[in-house]
Amino acid sequence: MVAAEEALDRFSHILRPLGLSEYEIRIFLTLVINGPANYRVISREAKVPIGKVYQVLSALEAKGCVEVIQEKPKIYRAVEPKKALRRRLKQLEEDSFELERKIREALPALQLQYSLKHDIIQGLVSEILVGFNSFSKNIQETLMKALYEVLIVTARFDVKLHEADIFRRLLERGVSVRVLCSEVEKNSKRILDRLLNLGLGIRMQDTVAEKYYVVDDKYATTFINNFEEDVCLQIHCSALCQVLRERFEEKWNTARIMKAKTYQRETSESSSEEKI
Repeated sequence: MVAAEEALDRFSHILRPLGLSEYEIRIFLTLVINGPANYRVISREAKVPIGKVYQVLSALEAKGCVEVIQEKPKIYRAVEPKKALRRRLKQLEEDSFELERKIREALPALQLQYSLKHDIIQGLVSEILVGFNSFSKNIQETLMKALYEVLIVTARFDVKLHEADIFRRLLERGVSVRVLCSEVEKNSKRILDRLLNLGLGIRMQDTVAEKYYVVDDKYATTFINNFEEDVCLQIHCSALCQVLRERFEEKWNTARIMKAKTYQRETSESSSEEKI
């Protein structure tokens, strides 16, 4: 039989990383070694202040290490170690996944706040453009500055002829162009098929609420709808581009791939109807 103090010295370093406090370790090991007991006996044998015992026992119950086997008076016993410790490991794993999810959600905003204060974007230059006519040319000029990659997020991808020429020139220069959208404008489908054959990447998601462009981690273009006309913000900001890029990549990895000639059948059917 292992004495309580000897067990404490032997197993504390194993139980502490499982998120058990010193008092929780003492009570759990006392119940493992001595068997079921009431709170007074537990306090005495585990050397835990009487005023702390109920609080510690409740915490151990929540962690799956202790259970009540009698209500009046309350008698507690340790859960079998192989069950208790495996259960605790699973809890920690689930908590870790949840913490990782929360960190992923919070990190871009925190990183941007840090960058605004400390990073290279102190010399931030922004342009605010209202109405399509005023910002269409500016966006085209920004896109043509791309050396490596253009990312586009929009609910409806509508490719006009002059825009198709810009995308064609970018793709022929070896610039990667990727688009994430919910739908494609019907009149753009034939143009889009040619761009897909040139290497344009496009993926579909059921709902895309945002609209922005990212060019080479240098230029970010975002859109705000004020119910009367669109407001376009062009921002020269590497940190913001990196935040938007991370959001893009996360959605891109779960979106549906659209391949070239997706609309071939529909186009041929339309042509047949026209002949009839």
